[in-house]
Amino acid sequence: MTVNSPNKKRPSRSRYDQEHPVRSFRLKSKESNERLQAYLEATGSSISDLVERALNNLPIELPDIGKI
Repeated sequence: MTVNSPNKKRPSRSRYDQEHPVRSFRLKSKESNERLQAYLEATGSSISDLVERALNNLPIELPDIGKI
């Protein structure tokens, strides 16, 4: 079995990382975390689903991503 060096990513992993970016955040309070967890369990949604729904329902116009 071949072991890849820790600094070398497989091409498929690099493509996956480019197509599925990671965002990390901290909640401001324990209560927020509990509310989020309860919502996710009740709806069967993921955090990604929740963020997408929220972004799609924003009443403001977002800047053109190509200009950023």
